[in-house]
This record gives sequence, C-alpha cells and structure tokens, in this order.
Amino acid sequence: MLYRIDFETYLTHAIDHFPMSDLIRFQYVIISAGVNSTKRDDGIRNSGDDTNVVKHNELYLNYDLNQLWAEYSDVDMIRKHYKEILDTKKDIIHNVFINLVLNHHDVIIVCRRKENPIIDILIEYIDETFSLQCIDLNKLFMEGSISAIYIDRDEIKDNAVDLRRQMERQIQHYDSMSHRGRVYTFENMTKKEKIKKLKEIGISVNEYDDVDLLLLEGWVNNPEFDVHLG
Repeated sequence: MLYRIDFETYLTHAIDHFPMSDLIRFQYVIISAGVNSTKRDDGIRNSGDDTNVVKHNELYLNYDLNQLWAEYSDVDMIRKHYKEILDTKKDIIHNVFINLVLNHHDVIIVCRRKENPIIDILIEYIDETFSLQCIDLNKLFMEGSISAIYIDRDEIKDNAVDLRRQMERQIQHYDSMSHRGRVYTFENMTKKEKIKKLKEIGISVNEYDDVDLLLLEGWVNNPEFDVHLG
C-alpha cells in the first residue's frame, strides 16, 4: 500500500501507534526540503543497511517553483507546472512507488507539515496517472478514520504498461551505443527480433542467411554504432 504522513504527525502519533517491527518494515520515501534521510533517533530509522529510507529530491519542486511556493504558498499557482515536472519523472515514480506497491511493499511518503499541499499534488498525480490511491495517515490520526481505499492491481499494471515499454526502449537505445551493450542485447534477442534489427539497419534477409552472423558483422561488432559521450 501507499501511505503519506508528515514528519510532525509521524513523531507525535505513528511511533506510538505502530509496533517497531512495522516501523522498520515500511519503505520510507522522503520528498521534502526539510527532512533528511540520515539515521535519526526519531523513529524514522532503517534496518541497519540504509535501504528502507530514501530521499528523492527530483520529485520535489524545482528551484523556481520552490521560490514561488515560499513566497505565495499558492497551490493553484504551482499545480500545473509541478505536474509538468512529474510528467518527466514517470520512470522514477514507477520505480519508487508503483513497482514496490505491486510487489506488496508498504511505502510511506514523508514530508514536513507545511509541505503537505505539495504532496497533495503528487498524490493526485499518482492517482490520475497510475490509478494508485494513497492512505492519508495524517487524516487517520487526526480524525480517527479515512475513506475506503480500493487498490486495483490490474488497472495499475495496465496504466504502467506504456511507461515500462518506453523505459525498455530507452534501455535498449543506450545499450546499442556500446559494443558491450550490443553484445548483451544480441544474446537476449529472439530470432524474430534479430531479423527486425537487421531490417532496421538496412540489411535484407532471406531464408538461407545466417541471421546471427549477419547481425554480429553488421551491428554488434560494427564500431560505426559506438557513441562516445563526454
């Protein structure tokens, strides 16, 4: 499940409500300008290997939006632009939230209380884009109850299909830039994929051709496809 809570509510309510075994089990994702991911004596502690507390500054407001927020504290002023930023971070959102929840991990977004309106937008975006709803622990502890939450895992997976395909294409693109990457891709390709790649690079294939040899010579071992960055 996906949860959210602000740091102040966590300190005053969550530590007393949840047993330590649950507090250690949760995956904490800090999206905040005011909460750090280091070990603390405040309950947000990790299991010893620093793996269950991570901070993702790239999902927070950028510098310009943060300045607007600091000056005006107007959610409507930043909502559209913040969502545009999140549109460019779908792969991170998928890895940090969607993938973990689909694999039955409990993820808690942590911020400072004054940053709750920002997280409201993030939660709204995740629901709109991936159909993943969030349990508001702030509201639960303050009001004693929350509305029912329904998680449709199939719908969440379906909404992430296009993104996963895009991520796979991106990985394949970067792999193709180096000989080592092309070797790895080649070793994991089906015959159909090899024939498709040959056609992409302008090599025609007939039924008597050695597809592997053609692809090795024309693409995998061809230095013309190497891209040197930097």
